[in-house]
Amino acid sequence: MKKKRKGRFLWGLLALLGLGAAGYLGKGLFVSDAQEETLGQKVQRGPLRIAVVERGNLKAAKSIDLVSEVEGRTTILSLI
Repeated sequence: MKKKRKGRFLWGLLALLGLGAAGYLGKGLFVSDAQEETLGQKVQRGPLRIAVVERGNLKAAKSIDLVSEVEGRTTILSLI
């Protein structure tokens, strides 16, 4: 019984190592050296400026219409 487990473990380990080696060696086929250099930007501390200049209208993704069932004149004190 232990021999079967040991054999399965070794085959699984060899398969995992083979997949890892294939992935490492195959990386060069899909990503060129020029692409690797442009994939990131150096991080630096500083103010984060976000500026958006666009015209348009906003609409809530989820909106609910509220209707008061109280008769007579009422006033809404607050909404949460």
